[in-house]
Amino acid sequence: DPEEKKEVTEEEKTKEEKPEAKGVKEEVKLA
Repeated sequence: DPEEKKEVTEEEKTKEEKPEAKGVKEEVKLA
């Protein structure tokens, strides 16, 4: 089901973005 695949992709995208956002927050803290 393409729709199901899209849902998983969005979930994976969020999982990938979360650590990135955390890293940015840490960078701002260091700066």
